[in-house]
Amino acid sequence: MSKHRVAAGAMAAITLAAGLMVSGRAEAAAACTFHVSASGSDGNAGTSPDRPWATLERARDHIRQHELNKDMRADLRVCLRGGRHTRTNTFNLTEADSGSNGFKVVYQAYPGETPIVDGG
Repeated sequence: MSKHRVAAGAMAAITLAAGLMVSGRAEAAAACTFHVSASGSDGNAGTSPDRPWATLERARDHIRQHELNKDMRADLRVCLRGGRHTRTNTFNLTEADSGSNGFKVVYQAYPGETPIVDGG
């Protein structure tokens, strides 16, 4: 793996972590559509705090596979639970992952919690 790719992955993880910490406080009252926790399982439904997914990739892929970001009528919120989320690869999002019809796909901290995305 090239140094450039590692640096880009680390920068993406830092940017995501900073955004999660800031947006979590500002949008604490917003309901979570999907849940991600370091202690979760990608075999879970991901739709409740009791059955969260383990990875951001699982949330992103679920939204893509079910085309939930097409013809949106409300924001989708992926809430990352507090704790350390260790990354071993780059989490990639594209313009297609951002939303539609003026609505957004938002990755944020779970209300009242502080996740740490560790880019290794």
